[in-house]
Amino acid sequence: MFQHITGKNSNRIDLVIPPSILTSETNTYLSRIKDSLDQSEMRILWVDSSDVLDLRNIFGDDMHIKKRENEYLYDPNVVFGLEGGMFRDIRKKVNRVTQKKPIFFQMGKNDVPAALEVLRKWRSVQGRKNKFLLDWGYTRAALNSLGDFDTEDLMAWGLEIEKKMVGFSMAGPINQNTACFFVAKTVIGIDGLSEYLRWKTFGMLGNYKLVNDASDLNIDGLRQYKRKFRPLTMNSVYTAII
Repeated sequence: MFQHITGKNSNRIDLVIPPSILTSETNTYLSRIKDSLDQSEMRILWVDSSDVLDLRNIFGDDMHIKKRENEYLYDPNVVFGLEGGMFRDIRKKVNRVTQKKPIFFQMGKNDVPAALEVLRKWRSVQGRKNKFLLDWGYTRAALNSLGDFDTEDLMAWGLEIEKKMVGFSMAGPINQNTACFFVAKTVIGIDGLSEYLRWKTFGMLGNYKLVNDASDLNIDGLRQYKRKFRPLTMNSVYTAII
């Protein structure tokens, strides 16, 4: 799976993930592609730890592998249960929002305009704090794709308070045992709203053993926030450069 980036300062081709079968022929194939391009290197943007050793064995010194980030993995049923002292703070925030009688519902195509407005408001605040937060682009694309995929593959939920959308979340399966929780956006100013949305979303993913909730982007506040939900373990992700 290749990615072609074009722009004023960039015109390059990279692999998104490693080829599905890693053999000695992979080296020859990718090296030929790289040599045919007007670029000195080709990246593999997302490499799981299970592929690192194979890539090193195949490419040797022709490949440099560097750690990209750690992803948070949760047991969705443990999070949704909120049992014990370690979840005391989350329970307080969830209970605070529950008093506002929120409505959590499965989103459809007709809900996209309201969700895009939430995204716009979120970006106007968070974008000023962290200019490198660029996930609004794929969040917008994912929202606009609602209805184009089966709901089992692209799951989306909205959150309303007093008949006004105040947040939304999106997730999908990685495999039978693991889901990817890749979008959670809420309006600013309602204490506990983000925790409530995340808690409800984990509850909808209870059929999975694990939920991958991405990284913390090395943002201290986001790191502290995600740790409050008590990750079961972490998953290391790498970038490889040929």
